[in-house]
Amino acid sequence: MKEQPSRKDTESAVEINKNHPYGIWTIDINLDGDRRQIPVFDCRDDSHKETIAQLLANYKVAAAFGVGLYGFSALVEDPRVGRNPGSWKVFYQAKIGRSLDKKIPIQATPKNFYRYMDKSIIHPAFRKYFDSRESRENLYKAGIAFHIMSPVPEDAHYIHPVFIQEHKVFLTDENGNLTNIVRIPCVSLFWWHDPDWEEISDRAEALNPHATAGISSANVSGKLPAFDFDGMVMFIENNHVAPFNFAVRDSENEHFQVRSSHPQFRPAFVGEKPEWVVLREGSISTEGFLKAIKSPFPARKLETTRMADRGYPDNFILDEKAFMVKETTLKSYEERHPPKGMVEKLKDSLVLWPAGKDPVMKYVEQELKLTL
Repeated sequence: MKEQPSRKDTESAVEINKNHPYGIWTIDINLDGDRRQIPVFDCRDDSHKETIAQLLANYKVAAAFGVGLYGFSALVEDPRVGRNPGSWKVFYQAKIGRSLDKKIPIQATPKNFYRYMDKSIIHPAFRKYFDSRESRENLYKAGIAFHIMSPVPEDAHYIHPVFIQEHKVFLTDENGNLTNIVRIPCVSLFWWHDPDWEEISDRAEALNPHATAGISSANVSGKLPAFDFDGMVMFIENNHVAPFNFAVRDSENEHFQVRSSHPQFRPAFVGEKPEWVVLREGSISTEGFLKAIKSPFPARKLETTRMADRGYPDNFILDEKAFMVKETTLKSYEERHPPKGMVEKLKDSLVLWPAGKDPVMKYVEQELKLTL
């Protein structure tokens, strides 16, 4: 288990202000040469979603909570566009001490996996998980939060190299004996089942369709990530730096204390045994994952398979905590978004005139001085 960072003595360098309008908090920092009010939004507050999406779409860096920890989330521009060619650098600036050879996961909603996955390379028996938007969404609804290692389409020039890594594929003969190991360019596709975050991601994509969202745990290299909001504040205090523009907390789920990064699986590729390859274990156990998705295929751990960063002993099972997060998230969303009839849906879809500026965004720009 990685070393837990220790709190340094500070002279009120970081203060939390919870008294702003619109339910916004701020992290008020007074660091060496850096005095700011960092806005803190709540992913469960529907009025915050548009502002979060606008900030992400404009290449602002978020410290965002998802299921068990905070991650740094930001957009990386399509390398063919050339307007923000350095957008990829923010991850290595935020993740102190991270080497450039460590690639960044893509934060992609299941509906958009087709942009990052060459399905022809996936074993025919495993394609059912990725054949349709519904099958991909159901996979994450069952498994909650995990990375999928995905083969990259040959013509996907919109994927920045910061996301692409080579991965071993274990080819076998008709008897299942290993015959060769080849390397295939892949990306790590990460998502956690959360309809509120899906809305935010959809809006950000609509505002900036020429970029790919990346996300990676909020930590210093060799240290544990921030598992809750207090941990994010501690990150600032310990390192005397706040390498993000805004934060997105989860007012309903952080108290479950999943306190773990997430597992990474790979489906079998063509020429391999039909089994899941476990690259990393995490918030959902391998056994829990197979049971949740009703997999007819076994899983195989490699010599290099490791446990994700976590705040518990490696043998502590977190499945129950993670499933509680899913139940709370879905219940909360359904209560805030009761089913609508067809007429109401049609009314909502008709936009007859441009809407005025989002009041939360206006407040953030004018009062908190966070401009686009």
